[in-house]
Amino acid sequence: MFAQKYVIPHLPVLIDGMYSPEHIKKYWSFENLYQTYKDGVFKCGEDDDGHKLKIKLKYYLEYLIHNTDDSPLYLFESSIENNKDAKKMLEHYDVPKYFSHDYFDYIDEDKRPPHRWFLLGPERSGTGVH
Repeated sequence: MFAQKYVIPHLPVLIDGMYSPEHIKKYWSFENLYQTYKDGVFKCGEDDDGHKLKIKLKYYLEYLIHNTDDSPLYLFESSIENNKDAKKMLEHYDVPKYFSHDYFDYIDEDKRPPHRWFLLGPERSGTGVH
């Protein structure tokens, strides 16, 4: 049903109601992210040579509070499985039932592209698509 309604015709969809407000506050609020991951190091960009730029979450959250940039920085951790700090987040995330089949099962493990991300940013960050 979901695939026929949205995937096949290539229609955008917003999935809401996966988690209760209590779950979101307990695991995904800024307060909880700070308490749980404040010393975790996450990617916030790349230098001119393509090397990852990383920042501790506590410093990034402080930047968010005081940010007045026209194009603010955002965290984009695309290798959750390889980041010991971010990997703990997977304990509090469930794949939506609409995407329970993992098509990456057809690709060798070492050839799979990143398929789980942690993104965090204020208004005006990211790309126009986001």
